Amino acid sequence: MPLLNGLDSARQMLAARTCTKIILLSGHHDDRFFVEALRAGAKAYLPKEKAVGELAEVTRQVASGATSLARDSAGHVAAAVQRREILDEGPLTMREREVLQLIAEGKGNKEIATILGVSVRTISHHRESIMRKLDIHTTAGLVRYSVREGMLLP
Repeated sequence: MPLLNGLDSARQMLAARTCTKIILLSGHHDDRFFVEALRAGAKAYLPKEKAVGELAEVTRQVASGATSLARDSAGHVAAAVQRREILDEGPLTMREREVLQLIAEGKGNKEIATILGVSVRTISHHRESIMRKLDIHTTAGLVRYSVREGMLLP
């Protein structure tokens, strides 16, 4: 997705106080994405390969007010909860995550500033804060971190 990944998009939609019910379809199969999708406010998380067979039923469940996971996702969620370390929200603010994703997509400070409607200096401060918080001091390192955290697909 351009500009934001699915998790951050869900967070922003819900922060805007929309009455949208979010169903995330994802190619990620890592346990932490199941939990992060729910923490981001999604009412359902469905791996893309399950979408054909289960999307209609999941949509009905979510429309009726339920939270839903793909049939085989319960084990992933249980495993993720048992490994409590993945429940950490991480050191970055939502805006820093946005900036980091745009950096990882190869955009420069000026372009990021234009996209987000802020000054170049603000983006420079965000970049410095991101590097300090993550203890990563190169753009290549930030890209690797983004891929590892699922903010950007490899």
